[in-house]
Amino acid sequence: FISMLILNIPLTAVTMVMVAIISYAFLCYFIKLIAGRRIMRFEPLDYAVVLFLFLYILGSFTSIDFSLSVLPTLVFTCFILGYFLVVNLIRDEKWFRRALTALTLSASFEALYGIYQNYFSKADNTWQDTEMFDDIAGRVVSTLENPNVLGEYLILCLPLLFLSIWIGNGTQEKLRRCIPFVLCSTCLIFTWSRGAWLGFIFSMIVLLLMLSRKSLMLCFAGVAAVPFLPFVLPPNILHRFTSIGNLKDSSTSYRVSIWRGTLRMLKDHFFSGIGSGIDLFPLVYRDYSLIGIEKAPHSHNLYLQLLVEMGIWGLLAFLLIVLFCAKTTFHTVNRDKMDRNRLISAGLFCGILAVLIQGMTDYIWYNYRMFLIFWLFVGLLSAAGKIASKKTSVLDTLM
Repeated sequence: FISMLILNIPLTAVTMVMVAIISYAFLCYFIKLIAGRRIMRFEPLDYAVVLFLFLYILGSFTSIDFSLSVLPTLVFTCFILGYFLVVNLIRDEKWFRRALTALTLSASFEALYGIYQNYFSKADNTWQDTEMFDDIAGRVVSTLENPNVLGEYLILCLPLLFLSIWIGNGTQEKLRRCIPFVLCSTCLIFTWSRGAWLGFIFSMIVLLLMLSRKSLMLCFAGVAAVPFLPFVLPPNILHRFTSIGNLKDSSTSYRVSIWRGTLRMLKDHFFSGIGSGIDLFPLVYRDYSLIGIEKAPHSHNLYLQLLVEMGIWGLLAFLLIVLFCAKTTFHTVNRDKMDRNRLISAGLFCGILAVLIQGMTDYIWYNYRMFLIFWLFVGLLSAAGKIASKKTSVLDTLM
């Protein structure tokens, strides 16, 4: 079930279909749990997720408009339950291998389709400043309808795909494992998502440092090579990357204006928030917005959005989840440094870290599918830790 879910999430555009599938699966698991045929054991990360879920549900009851909060809360609750399905259904190496194989196949398909859009179809320029970036024909979206969402999905997967190359045995196997990584890296470029690029770079630096202390020298070499990038990178990529933080870019100035308006909102809603659900933000934001930026669907920042919706307690609960994810990862990695399979958790964590970096410039949960994928990744990380604690090999091959 988990493997098929991971494989089909990017392809399933109807949210309620995924809600129905996960609800049915969780109901079946719960019935078996009551019957004594399943065991659910909680660890600190699980309790942190329960706390976050409780606060999110509570936010719907304290919402400024319960009718606008109830549906998003039900969907988010259902998708967070997907975390518990992953943790409790993936209990051995075989099922973990199948889940990660499904993830590799799904990411490869998304990347292939995105590359096809770039070369053989008309890429979308809805999300770009066409005057400032007239050297970009358009941004690919694959099946995820938005280039930033596609970027989020790819950077979640890329550290894990890189790690599969690292732990591969022999030249032939390493070359075969390079294919998904190269496809996803190429597609990531064509999303032209600067937030995703930054998230990917930062996560890869962290991953390399986790793999080997010698990687520190590689990082220094990378910094030293920065002045030579204009002679290596294509001009449009260099132009796009160096535009980060440039307020002349309409996309950047738009985000900064929304952040300023959101900070005004927080003066009145810092502790309790306005309530759970993305539909509430536009109703309140317009009273705090800057002139000319009266309309915005969300805050374009994961952490500001959590503060706005759930208040400071919701943000703290989420940061607690991130903390326990890091603790689980480092505990798993250091359990047996000679066992390369345990490093899979490092790849999962760095993927999560990548989207958390992108979350500084985007509300990464605006797309329901990305919200579900995020929690499935957290579930896989927790499952990897539990499998490693049983002295069991997590994975040998991704495909």
